[in-house]
Amino acid sequence: MLPRVLFVTGKGGTGKSTVAAALAIALSRRRPTTLADLDRRLSAAAALGAIPQDSTAVKVTDSLDVIALTPRAELEA
Repeated sequence: MLPRVLFVTGKGGTGKSTVAAALAIALSRRRPTTLADLDRRLSAAAALGAIPQDSTAVKVTDSLDVIALTPRAELEA
């Protein structure tokens, strides 16, 4: 199976981080999942109890990882 990429977007304060965290948990019950948090506050990652550092993935469960991505770090990589 090919990997799938889902984006959760919208205006500020609409619950995107909460929806993204819940979606990541639900998807990870069926297949390995990585939540990439692009928010500077890492709200979705924090909701899962993970605070990734330096674009390094943090394992939340056996099938769920969280990574923080920043434009600057990704350009440098």
